[in-house]
Amino acid sequence: MATDDHDFAEISSAGFLERGGEYIRLSYDSPDADSGLPIANLKFDENILPVLGHLEQSLQESEFKKPLCEFIRDSHRPGDSIAQSFARLFNHLIGEYGIVLVDPNFPGLKTHFKQVFINEIKNHKKTYDAFDSQTKKLSRLGYHAQIHKTGDLLNLFYHNPKRLNLIHEGDFYRVDKTEQKYTLSQLSTIVEQSPQDFSPNALLRPIAQASAFPTLCQITGPSELAYYAQIAPMFELFDVPLPIIFPRPGLTIIEPQAKRIIEKYELDIVKMKQGIDKVVGDVINRLFPSDAAAEIDSIKADIRQRLSAIGDILKQSDPDSYQLAANFQKKIDFDFGEFQKKLKAANKKRHEDLAAQLKRAYNYLFPENQLQERLISPVYYASKFGPKIFDQIYKSLDIEQANHMVMEI
Repeated sequence: MATDDHDFAEISSAGFLERGGEYIRLSYDSPDADSGLPIANLKFDENILPVLGHLEQSLQESEFKKPLCEFIRDSHRPGDSIAQSFARLFNHLIGEYGIVLVDPNFPGLKTHFKQVFINEIKNHKKTYDAFDSQTKKLSRLGYHAQIHKTGDLLNLFYHNPKRLNLIHEGDFYRVDKTEQKYTLSQLSTIVEQSPQDFSPNALLRPIAQASAFPTLCQITGPSELAYYAQIAPMFELFDVPLPIIFPRPGLTIIEPQAKRIIEKYELDIVKMKQGIDKVVGDVINRLFPSDAAAEIDSIKADIRQRLSAIGDILKQSDPDSYQLAANFQKKIDFDFGEFQKKLKAANKKRHEDLAAQLKRAYNYLFPENQLQERLISPVYYASKFGPKIFDQIYKSLDIEQANHMVMEI
């Protein structure tokens, strides 16, 4: 668990689908949101109670909802550690599948990171050069840099208790936003004696983890994959083997409500990613009377042909009149275009209920135009379908195929 992180906004909210299929985000407003403290130091206060109440109101009724909400309330009480509450919920939902959560702030664990931290302090110029060179190489190949940093910042934070950058200034290392300065020897000694007061940044964290937990293969999401592309040369500098990197598969779950609409209107799930307006427009256009559309096209073509014939006659004998005919043709084309737009708008208005159905189906698959796996909390699925949903996902995913999969339930 990334409990050293101090960006509270990244963990402050979760997404759900309400009973009507509308996507919502529920956010917890912590008084420590801007404190700069690591997540490990944060606890819930009374503000968590209305969030839990809103969650219970939003989740659809099912036989699984009540016991799940009771567990969430019991594990997310004012005074509870945010990190530990997450761990309890995680283990409650999918703990049976053998995933082991590791909290870097577990007493004594950072002792195993000490050597990586000290090497970073002593050799940070080399690690930065390796990172910078690799980033520039990737940029030349057309890849976007996931992480940006400057050479004076170490890949290490100091906790006092806020999580602050360490900046190299001449012969000293200064704690950001303070006047605290240390020599290389002094800072190395502090790490040796109190490794729990330090934490790696996004660049150093994978190396520290691999040093404490030797890793043969790392299955990553898209952002992590980009991190590893940038930091790959750094592993050798710490004498830590670079794991084999393998991208994780993706998954889109198709619920029965969405499946019915997809089948009824013969929707292509891949093409649906183009956006709800495109989905609605394509379906409504298909429902527009084909004989009327064909008749309009036929009349438009006939008028164009006749005006073209008149233009050919006038072109030789009366150029001025020929130009009038050409302008008239443009006006007719414009008027026909406006006429067709108004017909389609009227057709769309007649199908407002259909548009609402399509939007609900779209929200199930692509809330906020994003993949559902990025936005919808597993709590939503656990409440609606029970524990069996995770067993179905577990059996459906093929981790040897780095593809995006579709699963019907």
